[in-house]
Amino acid sequence: MMIAIGCDHDSRAWARQWPSLAALAVVAWVGLGWPQPAEACRRFPQAPLRTVSVHVPGPPARALSAELARTAEQTSCGLMGRRDWAAAEAMLFDMRPVGPVRFWMKNTPMSLDIVFIGEEGHVLYVAEATKPYSTQTVGTDEPVSWVLEVAAGRAATLGLAVDATVGLPTDDGTD
Repeated sequence: MMIAIGCDHDSRAWARQWPSLAALAVVAWVGLGWPQPAEACRRFPQAPLRTVSVHVPGPPARALSAELARTAEQTSCGLMGRRDWAAAEAMLFDMRPVGPVRFWMKNTPMSLDIVFIGEEGHVLYVAEATKPYSTQTVGTDEPVSWVLEVAAGRAATLGLAVDATVGLPTDDGTD
């Protein structure tokens, strides 16, 4: 006995049903909150972004100059194609609204430490010495508000470890 659910063995009928099935799949994907692809970086390297101060625990405690990525395109481009840090020591990504976050190193020639930060400025996870150009993702399933990228090896020297607290810019981007 053969059971076919929602299927017609006539190939022309399948072709007529395909657009409806594809639309249903997209609605289910978006509606269920499944991960969406990041907005593509249209051009990299991107020009240096506005800088803000990020206060790190140290020792000694100090302020880092960080480029601030706020838009989807700024976030998707990040440090792609850059071979140096321009005028800043770090790049800070505003990931609000909070949620799980994954980053990769595609088109990024520098090894980085990537610091995932929660709502109150608490470090949740540090991906150390990421591999340049890698498409392997790093991140956490915890709710992330901010991500800070620094040169590989700098996170430890700046006191950026799990449970450390980072001073972040206010909602208007001021220090």
